[in-house]
Amino acid sequence: MINPKFGNADKYVDDIAAELYAAYSEAAESNPNWLGFPWRPSTLSVTSQVVQGNACNASPDGRKAGEHLCDGSLSAYPGTDVSGPTALMRSAVVPDASKMQSMLFNMKINPSAIEGSVGSEKFISLIDTYFDMGGYHVQFNIIDSKMLQDAQKHPDNYKDLMVRVAGFSARWIELGSAIQNEIIRRTEYTEV
Repeated sequence: MINPKFGNADKYVDDIAAELYAAYSEAAESNPNWLGFPWRPSTLSVTSQVVQGNACNASPDGRKAGEHLCDGSLSAYPGTDVSGPTALMRSAVVPDASKMQSMLFNMKINPSAIEGSVGSEKFISLIDTYFDMGGYHVQFNIIDSKMLQDAQKHPDNYKDLMVRVAGFSARWIELGSAIQNEIIRRTEYTEV
């Protein structure tokens, strides 16, 4: 990989992420809040990744001006996690989550990847492995991007479709198109 990206179990990049989160935590905890207690830093984006991305210029990693930011502090930017779900999880455990009030980690998996008893066992093993490595939090969308695109075009056919956004779940048809597009763009794993 010419330009290493977070989410590929690359020690160089993962250590930078860990260093940044440690500095953020230290800065927050060293300044008292209005009650005189240390701030408890959080990295829960909810939907701010789209709003804040709209306000940001292009970034050196190739993200264009106005494009959304990453949906979670431990998630990879869509399409940059090219080494598979286990590599993404290996990156996600590097930053010290114990210093944070929350650290959000989203993954999108195609339903075909966890079909049947073999797929279910692989999925359980993937989750167990993540927490055995020291994982803090993970949430999944088990969904097909093609279905999400169809739901954008035919919302009346998907009134009950729920998705995990970024720290909360919502009905697909109640989300704005910018958030819908950001969820569609997330890396979709077809194997676990």
